[in-house]
Amino acid sequence: MAEEDFERFKHVIHDLFVNFRRGRHTLAVPLGDLTTGESGVLITIAHARRRAKHVRPRMVAHMANMTPSALSQMLKSLEAKGYVVRERFGEDSRGIDLQLTEKGLELAKQGERMRDDYLRELFSYLGDDDVADLIRVVRRMNEFFETKRSDADQGGEGGRACASHDGEDGLACASRDGEDGPACA
Repeated sequence: MAEEDFERFKHVIHDLFVNFRRGRHTLAVPLGDLTTGESGVLITIAHARRRAKHVRPRMVAHMANMTPSALSQMLKSLEAKGYVVRERFGEDSRGIDLQLTEKGLELAKQGERMRDDYLRELFSYLGDDDVADLIRVVRRMNEFFETKRSDADQGGEGGRACASHDGEDGLACASRDGEDGPACA
């Protein structure tokens, strides 16, 4: 690649990644009496619940790209509003499992339907060929990133991607599996 092309592409890619990181690619709509952030956490818990036996706060924080303390504040609000309950589990009852109440489950389903409609609209806008190309390119990028992460881990203790995030979608996290199932750092 020519140096001038590299410089141009570098800036375009950087700007695109910044927009993705800021969440400008997502449908950010509050559900019911929830804030946009609370709505996202509620949907994330529902998504995680389908993939893991126990949904721990750290897993949700990782999936939602939040700090544990920010998630803790949201969970307090979601509990107070009657959408989420925290249940203890494990032999010593130190583990926390996040559960959606019936009210929370219904609102999460509404949010997931809205998200699916948004994605259908996006895929229609892009067309089948561009969607297939996008998936192919993102998978190749993920392979590159995983190779680099693996290379970096060779000198130290490497983690294994958790089962919740290393699936057919080609995405992975850098967590290690815990004794009670997938765990996210």
